[in-house]
Amino acid sequence: MTEEHRKRLGLFPTTDRHLADPGHSAALRERLAARIKGAPGPDEELVLLSLAHGTGLAQALFDLPEGWRPDGLSEAVAEAIRKVTAAVVAAAAAATV
Repeated sequence: MTEEHRKRLGLFPTTDRHLADPGHSAALRERLAARIKGAPGPDEELVLLSLAHGTGLAQALFDLPEGWRPDGLSEAVAEAIRKVTAAVVAAAAAATV
């Protein structure tokens, strides 16, 4: 990753981060797309797909077959995300009262 520090509107400091090697990202997407089609691969790829599916990003990133799910992990990931979201909303609501 590379970082670019600059100011927005001449006032607000920001840091933009960009991939130094976009080929790595493309290779990962190819491996994950192959995993969706049933190719074998490491468990780490299944975890990434479960996280993407649980957050709803898998549909935006990949052309998924109808009803595709990554071996049951995505439901656990989605449930964990729902619980964390509910806790954050509850904490924010409690802090504003």
